[in-house]
Amino acid sequence: MTKNSSKHDMQDQSSPSHAVKERAKPRSIWRYLVALFLGGIIIAAGLVYGAWRYYLHWLDSPLQLNSPYEFQLKPGQTLAGVGRELAAAGVLRHPELLRVYARLESANKIHAGDYRLDVGATPKVLIDKLIAGDVIVNQVTFIEGWTFKQFLAALARVETLEQTLSAKTEKELAEILGITGALEGWFFPDTYVFHRGTRDLDILRQAHERMKSALDEEWTTRDKTLPYVSSYEALIMASIIERETGHEAERGDVAGVFVRRLRTGMKLQTDPNSIYV
Repeated sequence: MTKNSSKHDMQDQSSPSHAVKERAKPRSIWRYLVALFLGGIIIAAGLVYGAWRYYLHWLDSPLQLNSPYEFQLKPGQTLAGVGRELAAAGVLRHPELLRVYARLESANKIHAGDYRLDVGATPKVLIDKLIAGDVIVNQVTFIEGWTFKQFLAALARVETLEQTLSAKTEKELAEILGITGALEGWFFPDTYVFHRGTRDLDILRQAHERMKSALDEEWTTRDKTLPYVSSYEALIMASIIERETGHEAERGDVAGVFVRRLRTGMKLQTDPNSIYV
């Protein structure tokens, strides 16, 4: 065998193994890339899972409250704005997660008003209150026997009402409410509930409508022989009787005495009239 033929034979013998190695290189690279990709997916999945677990923990963890906390959600204020405000007050951590919950629940609409958070309340409780409009209910009470000025004074003491009546005269108020004559007696004594920002005039109008409705009902079923020309005269008499005695059982007898005096043209001669004047 010649020298050249030996070299040729050696080259022929080494060619197959060299080709196998060349083919193995791309296959190894693909395996590496696939492993890298799968590893990335596993890491990302772990991060997502961890973030989700933290979010669920945050959602049901108590807010930073040592005592009940009240705040006002102003008209037009966003959920993000509420979160920033509560975070600045040290009540809420990670306020940006509020929007995550709202989006997951497809409930981005929140309602203005005054809210109260009790100790132990969670971010979930907070958001559910805002979405449901679970606001603090304010109230004002008109007492039986009060004069109109006392009604106005009670309204003026309520800070959560929008004050609009102080600059108006009784004549102007009578025109606004559609009342002819004096305002005394035209407002139903009761407790009225309202949300922050309600006008004092709206409460007064509501009390007037309640009184008109009650008076109309009583007037239509009255004894036609009673000496009253109008429902307002009957209302005045009811007020006088109420002032004359604080005992419910005595009011029928007192009313009978006054009716008999009216029928004979006598004066009522009752203390409440003099006291009112």
